[in-house]
Amino acid sequence: MDKEQNDQLSQSESLKIIEDMIQQAKSQFNEDGHLYLFWGWLIFACSVGFFVLDHVFHAAWSSMVWMLTWVAMVYNYIYLRRKHGRRKVTTYADRFLGIVWMSYLIALVVMVLIVGSIYTQLGMNYFVFNGPVLLSMYGIPTFTTGKVLNFKPLIWGAVGCWTLAVIYPFVPYDYNILLLAVAMLIAWIIPGYILKHRYKKSNTPTPDHGLQGT
Repeated sequence: MDKEQNDQLSQSESLKIIEDMIQQAKSQFNEDGHLYLFWGWLIFACSVGFFVLDHVFHAAWSSMVWMLTWVAMVYNYIYLRRKHGRRKVTTYADRFLGIVWMSYLIALVVMVLIVGSIYTQLGMNYFVFNGPVLLSMYGIPTFTTGKVLNFKPLIWGAVGCWTLAVIYPFVPYDYNILLLAVAMLIAWIIPGYILKHRYKKSNTPTPDHGLQGT
């Protein structure tokens, strides 16, 4: 009997922790959308830039534009270190989402470095074969964050990424790279601006007009 009570208590405590985590995330809403906009516009620019250089100017070094992402990772690391250093309280949601995005980033780096090098050795176009995988991966942390924060623009952005992954093989080769730009627009850029607006609104002091209507 004691064991059953302990199991029930453990289950109740676990559910309470998860509920508290979600409620804390909803109530604080400290996300200002900066990194969503930063990465969204960066990948958008790289995708469009690669398309223009490769298919319009036929530049042999067109893929070099993606080197900007490595510089961006350094900035991302420094930014998060400073942001977490200024934060006085870390919630369960912060830790959970931090682990989700870290796992996503590690998987992305592994895929780019290892899988990308294999396709290069085989003489195959990286984006043709891995575009759907990239789009699917973009959707995973985006959807998870949207569900935890109960923020629908991120949820719909993730659904948009998965939809683009499905139609990717049916898009002509010359234009499939542009689907990455579209994915960034719907998954990170638009939600990023909404987050930025909410953050400014929630952190703007309400003007004191006196006691009106009394």
